[in-house]
This record gives sequence, structure tokens and C-alpha cells, in this order.
Amino acid sequence: MAEVLRLNKDENYETKVRILNTLDQEGYIDKIKASLRSEVIRVLEKERKQSYGRSSKYLKQSELATTITKKVVSNDDGLLCAEVIREFLQFYKMEHSLHVFVPEMSLSEDFPKRRQDMEREIGITEKDQSKPLLLKLIEMVKFGGKQTTMSPSISQEQYSPQEPKYTDDNK
Repeated sequence: MAEVLRLNKDENYETKVRILNTLDQEGYIDKIKASLRSEVIRVLEKERKQSYGRSSKYLKQSELATTITKKVVSNDDGLLCAEVIREFLQFYKMEHSLHVFVPEMSLSEDFPKRRQDMEREIGITEKDQSKPLLLKLIEMVKFGGKQTTMSPSISQEQYSPQEPKYTDDNK
């Protein structure tokens, strides 16, 4: 890691390397990389839309989309699958992943389908908003197509997005 950042070998070199290694092991470096990728994509898409001026609202697909992703969303079931994944990312506030996923899949900025419409298409009748649709689908498959309020081995807190809880020992 130190080689990548080209740290100067001064009196603090070993401390800097130790800190970088700790940040890398705890996933902060990957988070920074994902954030940077997300911002690069956002800027590229913004510049692309600006280059089209007022007609940019008619742009359907991102330049980041591949032939395969365009083929996936051209199919109703593929589009539904992509929307369920987007809903999962939004549910857990995975903004960096969303900034990459949405243009890569050529999804519009707004849901073409509301959550209620997706539930109806998928066959989910339970209107529990405390879980993402993808999790509901997995539970339906796992428990033989029966909708369940929660697996006995899984608590509700594991699936609900929560702010981190800081205690004195985290300082």
C-alpha cells in the first residue's frame, strides 16, 4: 500500500504505513475507491448530458452500459430484476454502488416501476416495508414459496438500515 501512495521515508514512515494498512484492513480504502469511481461516473454522465443540452432529457442509455446490460433491461423480467437490485441498494443506502449501477444498467433516474407495482409483478402480497424486495424473494424461495414475517433464526434488526451506534469504547 505504501508503494502505491509513494510515501516519503521520513521519521513518520512506519506510522503512516501502519495507519494505511489498518485503514485497508478495515475496508476504508475500498470505500474511498468506490466513492471515487462513483464520482467519476457521475461527472462523466453529467458532462455527457450537458453536451446534449436540452435534448439530454431524451437520452435513454448511458455510455457506460454494455451490450449485455442493454440486453438485460430490454427484457421485462430483466428490467424488473435490475429494479429489484436498485431497490435493494437504495434500501440500504448504498449510494456509491447506485451511482455505478444505475448508469451501467441504463436505468432511468426515477423508478419506471413503483415498489407496489414490483411487488404485484413478483407475487409478493405482504406489504411489509421493513425489508427490501430482494430479501422478501429469498425468503419466499427459502421457505417454499410461503411468505414469512421473519425467519426464526434472523432478527428484524439485521435487515433494517440503522445508523451506527457509537459507544465510549469506539472513541
